[in-house]
Amino acid sequence: MFGGLVIVPKNCTMTVTLSWYVPPSGPNNPYALLVQRQAGTFPELDLTILPTPGNCGILDTPGLHFDGVLGEDTSFPLKKISPTEDTRAGCYPQPGV
Repeated sequence: MFGGLVIVPKNCTMTVTLSWYVPPSGPNNPYALLVQRQAGTFPELDLTILPTPGNCGILDTPGLHFDGVLGEDTSFPLKKISPTEDTRAGCYPQPGV
């Protein structure tokens, strides 16, 4: 769990970058990230969640990317790799040839 405070002066913007590692949670307990927005704000969020290289087969997920505006508290669950996705070229889904 992370909790923090960022003070942004009036009429200013700020970019905050967080990076962390969590151990695999296992197939029966999928990982999800909850992002809560502050009331009265509509923050832009650019979020990327990636498994460690080489572990997507074990974790059964290619990761997740979201780039948009938060209008409410949002949970970002990691989706499982579908059987039709080609991950042979690496850990992340590759376009078909």
